[in-house]
Amino acid sequence: MTDLGYYMENGRFKEGLARCTKSLKKSPTDVRLLIWKTRFALGMGDRDGAMSTLNELCNRKPAIADLNLVQDLDDLASEIQAGEYPRPLALSAEMGTLWMNAAKEEAKFPRKKTANKRRFENAVRWQRWEDVNAALLQLRRENPKDDGLRLAHIAIRQLCAENLQDPTKKRINFMLADKDLDLANPSAMGVAEDELRMTILRRRKRFDEISRLFLPLDLNQIHHPHFFTDAKLRKGCIESLYDGRFCGNLSYYCNKLLNPGDNDAFLGANMYNAFRDDWFIWNGYLRACLDIPTPHIPPLIEEFAATGNRPARIALIEYHLRRELKITKDALEALQKYFDAYRSERFCFDDLKDLVLLLPVDAQVKFRQFVAQAAKDASGGDMSKLVHDRDQCSKV
Repeated sequence: MTDLGYYMENGRFKEGLARCTKSLKKSPTDVRLLIWKTRFALGMGDRDGAMSTLNELCNRKPAIADLNLVQDLDDLASEIQAGEYPRPLALSAEMGTLWMNAAKEEAKFPRKKTANKRRFENAVRWQRWEDVNAALLQLRRENPKDDGLRLAHIAIRQLCAENLQDPTKKRINFMLADKDLDLANPSAMGVAEDELRMTILRRRKRFDEISRLFLPLDLNQIHHPHFFTDAKLRKGCIESLYDGRFCGNLSYYCNKLLNPGDNDAFLGANMYNAFRDDWFIWNGYLRACLDIPTPHIPPLIEEFAATGNRPARIALIEYHLRRELKITKDALEALQKYFDAYRSERFCFDDLKDLVLLLPVDAQVKFRQFVAQAAKDASGGDMSKLVHDRDQCSKV
């Protein structure tokens, strides 16, 4: 066997195959020799020959039950199918039976249960989601109280349902995932489960359910604070409300995060201060306001921009730029005020460079002239920074 490994490592597949064939005349049922024969055939590009030998191994009687040999066969089958498109979601039923035989053989030794774990790892590595599903089903039977396995199984069932062509199997996987996740009862969920629930509902474009389950009109009735303290859940809520065009709900949600009333401030002042520095929340509020016709600047943006809140100032600029072209004057004024407030900061130009490009050409020229004049009027330590900003803006 060591000599055969030498042929494989040095790419001498033809010589290795000849050596295997010669050895098999003496031991025609030697499983390891047949596996080497399959490897050499695959190395020579003889996919049909490799598949023929592999099928012979999978269907032999008595069936192979040695775990290491089964894993070798799984790897070979995966390599043979690697060039297929679309990628198969599972290996043959015979291969699945071999894994089950290996697990049964292992069950004779209660302290040693690795077959299903190894099957799971192999299937994940080759992205065979139906095989992952089958392995997780067995792992959950071995560990019925493991919540990590339950969540993984829900996610895999969702992936299987998305990739399966058979509508019946697709529907069954969706139903099993929903049953495990218990979509009707969000009150008993932890952060990981809620993140998974959010991801699944977003992938299915069920934005109305996200609005109904996660965002009660009275935010004091939320099931867990992590609906607002967890960044991934906040992002999912904001994106889902916008994608579902629930702009009124989105405006209400962001408003309560940025400026809660006395009865709503249940998360503490520090958390709300962090929300006010979070551009993603401001951007969600801005997008909702842009989709709701109104002749006035959103009061929340105007109020916090006046207090010097940086994300609110950027939101004010974007509001003017994206609302209507006739208010270019207001957008230019907002850009100039932002530049005056932060011109000594390194982030100033990075914040403004894309927004300036949204201005009409004549307004872009006026803004560059404004920066150039500011550089000219500056004195002391600010001069070098303003000259740098002037040069940067001249490239826009």
